[in-house]
Amino acid sequence: MPCHVSPVRPPASGLILFAARTALSGLLPGLALFAVFSAALAQSPALRAAPAGVSAKEELRVFDPSLIDTSVDACENFYQFSCNKWFQRTPLPPDQTSYGRFNELFELNRLHLRNILEAVSNPVGTRSPNEQKIGDEYATCMDVATIDQKGLTPLQPELERIAMLKNKSELPALLAHLHTIGVNAFFGMGSMQDYADSASVISGYAAGGLGLPERDYYTRFDAKSVEQRQQYTAHVAKILELAGETSTQAAKDAQTVLAIETSLAKASLTITEQRDPQNLNHPTDVAAFDKYLTHFSVASYAKAAHAPTTGKMDDTEPKFFAAFNTLLNDTSLDQIKTYLRWHLLHAFAGTSLPQSFDHETWNFYAHTLNGAEQQQDRWKRCTDRIDRELGEALGQVYVAHYFPPAEKQRTLEMTLAIEQAMDKDIEGLEWMSSATKVKAKEKLHGVMNKIGYPDKWRDYSTLSIVRGDSLGYQMRVHAFDQARDLAKIGKPVD
Repeated sequence: MPCHVSPVRPPASGLILFAARTALSGLLPGLALFAVFSAALAQSPALRAAPAGVSAKEELRVFDPSLIDTSVDACENFYQFSCNKWFQRTPLPPDQTSYGRFNELFELNRLHLRNILEAVSNPVGTRSPNEQKIGDEYATCMDVATIDQKGLTPLQPELERIAMLKNKSELPALLAHLHTIGVNAFFGMGSMQDYADSASVISGYAAGGLGLPERDYYTRFDAKSVEQRQQYTAHVAKILELAGETSTQAAKDAQTVLAIETSLAKASLTITEQRDPQNLNHPTDVAAFDKYLTHFSVASYAKAAHAPTTGKMDDTEPKFFAAFNTLLNDTSLDQIKTYLRWHLLHAFAGTSLPQSFDHETWNFYAHTLNGAEQQQDRWKRCTDRIDRELGEALGQVYVAHYFPPAEKQRTLEMTLAIEQAMDKDIEGLEWMSSATKVKAKEKLHGVMNKIGYPDKWRDYSTLSIVRGDSLGYQMRVHAFDQARDLAKIGKPVD
């Protein structure tokens, strides 16, 4: 395992792999041979070299002998042998909750992305359509003065939409709209592979609607969990205050939010239960699901969301949706509005809203829950945002600078050579029958070699990025992604 330090939680291989993949998130969709590609990148002069303005000490080496602690017997503790010197020279950065060598790769790569984004954010000169989009989005995200000056004005139409909810029968259409623009209220809906037929894509309805990281934050009663819920309600109240509520009303509304979310959480599967696919496999059809939810019109929701109103679907958590149905009947309209208002603010209380919202969100989620001592620099968060929202647009510009076609071909040839060697090994296995060898080779050569970037890039031509409209383009990006996802339903798996 690579060198890794975390005072908050012990190193976890899943977190480290995520850090490595995130280093090129959006740039490497569907990567099947990550280790091979990482090795190729490590050998690439373009990636090894630090970008302009970055000192040589921030470059990464494929293998760094200076990190080895020869005072430790490698046979006794190889991890300490290989990592002690790295620990000594690498304190935990104040804006991180854990840190490892993959994070170093991530940080260097983010510097490369920053250079690209700052270059294309200048509207003067010729820019490709992708460069215009990522450049204008980055410039808008970095324009804190304009975002602060606008305040909540850009969000006001959505706040009014919630305030104008007259009765619960209007909730399905409103919720469909909120889901489309990126608000995680009550539940989630999207495309998924059919558990009974992996070649088919159906619609799936899933538990959601929580502001804390996962279900057990609401159900544990140890002292720490109780304290975290108190801190969460204080955070919700603070956000509502920033949005204009009095402190008394905000405190009351925060308790309403906690009560609704606790009801949803208690009816949800635990993260352990979710690991068993069969716990999520409850096929039905949209019409039957509509009849099942007596207090919520699935047909109206699906129509407003531009999702299928008929056909096969998966009710991933029947217990959750039964509780959701009951909750809607037992909860007043004003309480539902309070819950929706919080989730609307919560969805955008980052780089799209004024710094007071942004800092309060960081203070609770990164500092209070995860131990970060310092908020990441704005350019880092804006770079991550563009990578997250326009990953393949940024990726296409990135590979033009740092991963030319010749590097992709060289990596592909290396991958094919590995496959050929494995094919030869299979052929030489004495314990494997001829029929089994045929099946083994089918499996070997069935692996898709996705190296570096896709052969066909995502088309963002229909997505409008307007310079200066931070909140608006965040909503449009989510609507774009939602439409792309829903378009898969009813079609064969690509």
